[in-house]
Amino acid sequence: MVKAECIQYDDNHLPYIDLGTAVIRMEKEEAPEWALEKARQELRETPEIMEPAIKKLRELIVAEQHLKLPLEDEYMKMFLRPCHYYPESAMKRLTHFYHMKAKYGAACENIVPSKLRNVFDEDIMALFPNRDQHGRRILAIEAGKKWKPSRAPLVDLFRTIQLTVLGSMAEPLSQICGAVVIIDMEDLPMSHIMQFTPSFAAMILDYVQECICVRLKAVHIVNNSYIFNMLFAIFKPFIREKLRKRVR
Repeated sequence: MVKAECIQYDDNHLPYIDLGTAVIRMEKEEAPEWALEKARQELRETPEIMEPAIKKLRELIVAEQHLKLPLEDEYMKMFLRPCHYYPESAMKRLTHFYHMKAKYGAACENIVPSKLRNVFDEDIMALFPNRDQHGRRILAIEAGKKWKPSRAPLVDLFRTIQLTVLGSMAEPLSQICGAVVIIDMEDLPMSHIMQFTPSFAAMILDYVQECICVRLKAVHIVNNSYIFNMLFAIFKPFIREKLRKRVR
């Protein structure tokens, strides 16, 4: 997967990861025409909807004087695209996102590669260099026997996921096409289950369902077992129907 020292910065100060055989870079350029057509069809991204939505969201942000946020169009689109250009929905998600750190403290602090070296060095999380056939980012997580909580605590895994999401949020193509997550539960030991307290499960789902501004299109669980079913039972009471349908 990826070592912390592999993270570098290009001439435009954008981060990229050199894997030797491939490079993962943040794609800040505008999405290609096929993706913009997808945005028009799926996200209602047309001038007559987009322009008033951007204006309205900007007004909503300005009205909340405690929110110190950028007001450029591109920043507005980062929250509007996952919400299909409904400004009130985008504002609700933006507000949850903004207050996440205050709500959950240390679990949402130090979201930078240098502070998450232990996770990268454990080789248990990977952002694929290539997208899938639908243009979606792919994140793979080793949550079974390969994961050693003593070396990479659960809270650090959560912070690393946040780092990945922050990078994807800034990519126009990811804003439109979204992302999929693959979680490998091979030989998940019972001791791992103890890491997932109900409060931690609630925090993760609050983040996924209320805060992230990337379209989560699917969560694929592979090599699951009866122990995973016990873990899923912790999460299930908090999972909304929309997300439940995307866990496969």
